[in-house]
Amino acid sequence: MTCSRACRVGLGWVLGAHMLLATAAEASTTFSTYFNHRPEASFVEPHRGMQREGDNFEQVIVQRIAAARTRIDVAVMGITLPHIAQALAQAARRGVQVRVVIDNSYRRNWAALTPDEVASLSDADKEVWAEVDSLVDVNGDGEASDAELAANDVATILARAGIPVIDDTEDGSKGSGLMHHKFAVFDGEVVLTGSANWTHSGFFGDIGRPASRGNAENLVEVRHAEVAQAYAQEFALMWGDGPGGLRNSRFGIAKGARAALGIRTPEGLVQLQFGPFSASKPVATTTVGLIDSVLQTAVSRIDLGAFVLTDATLTDTMAQRAAQGVTVRGLFDQGYVDNDFSATLDMWGVRLLDAACALKPQLRPWSVMPMAIGYPVLPEGDKLHHKVAVVDDRVVIAGSMNWSAEALRSNDENVLIFHSPAVATAFRQELERLHAAAVYGPSPALRARAIQDAQRCTTTR
Repeated sequence: MTCSRACRVGLGWVLGAHMLLATAAEASTTFSTYFNHRPEASFVEPHRGMQREGDNFEQVIVQRIAAARTRIDVAVMGITLPHIAQALAQAARRGVQVRVVIDNSYRRNWAALTPDEVASLSDADKEVWAEVDSLVDVNGDGEASDAELAANDVATILARAGIPVIDDTEDGSKGSGLMHHKFAVFDGEVVLTGSANWTHSGFFGDIGRPASRGNAENLVEVRHAEVAQAYAQEFALMWGDGPGGLRNSRFGIAKGARAALGIRTPEGLVQLQFGPFSASKPVATTTVGLIDSVLQTAVSRIDLGAFVLTDATLTDTMAQRAAQGVTVRGLFDQGYVDNDFSATLDMWGVRLLDAACALKPQLRPWSVMPMAIGYPVLPEGDKLHHKVAVVDDRVVIAGSMNWSAEALRSNDENVLIFHSPAVATAFRQELERLHAAAVYGPSPALRARAIQDAQRCTTTR
């Protein structure tokens, strides 16, 4: 790749990633980490049949479902993958209790939409419809036969297996901001969670884009009953008495504020907390406060890999740590990195001025500007979808929550923090992989805007 903007591509920033152990946490009895682009692993994609690098998230989930003995509770924003639905159906048929919660935006009969209904969908919903249509209509004749629906349509598979499903309108509302969780609890003993929705585009890539390989995502398995029970309690709040009951499901801020938990495991402390939180709650008591408390402990380095970063509390803390000599690096999704409300502008020291020549109120330019702030170069359609920070190579902040005000105040989310050097090594390797082909610094267009603002205001004065 040739960089025409301020960037470095895989220079000193790789920092010996090739010497790091591949998913060091895999040998753990408590934690396993998976990355769908990890170069040390490879698999054949189940739907497109191509050999590619990475961990096969679908296989990990299907194998865990197959091992379940009594109960599986799934809370995931969206599911489009038929193999996962088939595994859940098989579990239900052998007597395992299976329950599913999804976001209301995914709760529709995609395969039955008419051409006019498809035409009226938003661009985001059209992408979901196209994915479901490609997975269901295997012969491509434009019709979803009963056999194709029974084999490949998630909604049909779950319904025919008698698996109850609810969404975030079950409480009688129009839904929370987003039911944004991505977790499943197995037998009250094991949790699978991470950044990825259970979709083809998330795990493997956009079906209509041959070069696409899926969003940059993580999946973590925690084998610890106390951690699993915490997630089970979150699920129970949302589930209430299930479909069509007393409307006692709780989503969004109706669940009430829950304090952060600290759970000792054989391989390190795990902290976790569930959101959202109403605006009346002090930030220090929220998921952002939990993340912030970890960032404040940074002594040497903070490595970020996040879909988006707009939360001022977190960026102010990192600015303070950077001013005190902590190395801060960050990669964000290309679609958000130059946004006026992205914290990357503060990290770059970009100064955008309003009509009165005052600094735009959302901006807080850093006094010490990190050099490695930008976005990874990914295939068209793929996103950096992590919500991750590695602090001092010993602590990992992960979970489902984007680092934004909307996620904090509106969405059903979880934040999961591992005090484990082994887990930190695995996540650090993933971030180094992304830094190996990254573009750093503001775009030429953003630089030009800042220069024009400065010239306009100098002339005015």
